[in-house]
Parts: sequence; structure tokens; C-alpha cells
Amino acid sequence: MAGAPILRSITISPSPLSRITTRPLCILHTHLTPSPSARYTSTIANFQARTRLTIPTRPHSKPTPSSRLFTSSSPHPSNNTPSLTGTPWEHLSPFQQLHHTTQHPPSKWGWIIFRCTYLNKGLHPNWASFKHTLDTHTRNAIAASDAPCIADTLDWVFIEDPALEGASLDELKRRFREFVRSEGGEGGGSSRWRYFVVVDERALWSMMGAEDLFKGWVVIVRGWVEGGGFGSVEGEVDEFGERVEGDREDWMRVRVGMLSVEFYNELEDGEGWWRFYRAPPEVVTVWY
Repeated sequence: MAGAPILRSITISPSPLSRITTRPLCILHTHLTPSPSARYTSTIANFQARTRLTIPTRPHSKPTPSSRLFTSSSPHPSNNTPSLTGTPWEHLSPFQQLHHTTQHPPSKWGWIIFRCTYLNKGLHPNWASFKHTLDTHTRNAIAASDAPCIADTLDWVFIEDPALEGASLDELKRRFREFVRSEGGEGGGSSRWRYFVVVDERALWSMMGAEDLFKGWVVIVRGWVEGGGFGSVEGEVDEFGERVEGDREDWMRVRVGMLSVEFYNELEDGEGWWRFYRAPPEVVTVWY
């Protein structure tokens, strides 16, 4: 049974906080073959032509396959959850892996996303389209996967506050950490508590310039890297678009289409960031 999506919007403005909850039927399929991956043809619109496009040249390697076998920590598994005892972890699809990491212990998943541009009203529709497209595409992929029940624990958090207009990277990290602690999370846990997404004015312009919104880009940040004083998110490159000295490698630009279950799951392990990282202003593009 399909339900309305969870779109948790934390709006610090006269607008009321909106939250729509859903309780879709949770049925985990027992077949272990990965679900078909969405393929996209890469095209670059006029705006994007002015931004260097990078597909990582380092091998898109996965961690060395684990020899551990998956075993359920629940003494009384749900009737909807198949017994996968004895199945090598690396044989599970990203959707099944995410299901089990969010069940033991039970937890939500999904990106925490900061909106950092408000003055240009012409970009307001882009923000609305971004939220809708991200949620719709993700839920469609989940519905077609071998673990559709992970839709039940998907919880986007969109933080909207006009005071964040042009916010510095350090300010965003501070706000992110405050939110994580308020939710009982911790910096060394899942992707949800280690990284956050930033949508600033340039990011919204990139979506407007693309014939497919997923060809636009956003910024993803390592939320617990210490260090200071870089000003705004865009302040880490000079006027020629070159990386400045002292870059902490704590943020990068990625295509909107990468905010997927697969990428989220890739970042769950400690080395995931380094398999993808490219210094801004390059844009990392991997289509799943």
C-alpha cells in the first residue's frame, strides 16, 4: 500500500512546520539479485557547461568483500522479513543492506538538507521541484527494489531558515551538529549523522539550467571535520575556480541524482567518502 511521503520540513520563519507521515506496508522480498539500476544519459545544459564536470578517474571500487555472514539480531523475526542467515553481506543489494542497518537497531535514514538561499524569489520553484523530484525518484526506486519496506523509515529533513542566507561552512556544521544531538544521533554513526547536504543559490541555478533536474548539483559536507574559517561554502576556491591551500577535503559537489540509496549506502563505511571525493568546483557524477 503506497502512502504519502515523509517530508519533514523544519522551517524557521512565519511558515508553519509541515510534516506528513506515512506507514506503507513493509514487505521485504527474499530474492537477492540487485534491483535494476536507473541509467541516465549525461547531458550538460548551458549553465553546467560553465562548470567542470568530473567523473572520478579512480576506480569506483567497493570495500574488500566482507567474509562475515548476515545473521539477524532479532530472536523473533517479523513474518515479513525473510531469514537471510548465512548470506554473505556483500551478496545483499544496497537496499537490503540499508534495511538491515536501519532495523538493528531501529532507526530512520535520509539526508539532512539545508537551504541557504532565499533572496532570489525566482529560484523558489526550483527548491520546490528539487524536494519533490528527490522524494519521488527515491521512492520509485525503492518500490522497484528487493526491499520496498525501507520507504517506511525514510525521513527527509529539510531545514529552511532565512538566517542561513550565505551561511558559512562552519555555521552550517554547528547547526547540523545541534540537530544531530537533538535527535540522539552521533557523528560516528550512519550517513544520516555524518554528512549533510547544502542547497545554495548556485546549486539552484544549476538545476534551472538542466533539462533534467537530476543533472543539477548540490553540496555534500562532512559534518564533523574540525577546522575553521573558510567563510561561505563557495569560499574554498579562488576567483579562478582553483582550490585554495588548506582545503580540508570536507565538502564536494555531487549531482542531484547521486542522492540515492546506493550513494547513501556507499558512505556508510569509513572509506566511502574517499572513493568519490573531488575538489570543488569539479562535480562528481556517478549514475546508479
